[in-house]
Amino acid sequence: METRKFINKSGSLFLIPNHYNKSLASYLELVEEARLDFPSIKDVDVECREVTRSGWCKHMPIIVVDGQKLPETIPKDYMKVDMRPFDVDWR
Repeated sequence: METRKFINKSGSLFLIPNHYNKSLASYLELVEEARLDFPSIKDVDVECREVTRSGWCKHMPIIVVDGQKLPETIPKDYMKVDMRPFDVDWR
């Protein structure tokens, strides 16, 4: 699965796949991919959401991992952003 990976300046991770499938299996794939980079991520650390506003990923599934639970070393395939380039449904 091709996944876009972001990290903001507070260290929170955002992983978005290249499809619109919001099944449990799809979210679990994103969590597994995040754990390849950060093995210490626990289920309780992950939020499964949907992108609500974006020019390129609206309605796509997204997982969010709180930055306070991440190590300081971040893999190179994560795009560093000051702010999220999308809005997320936080309900």
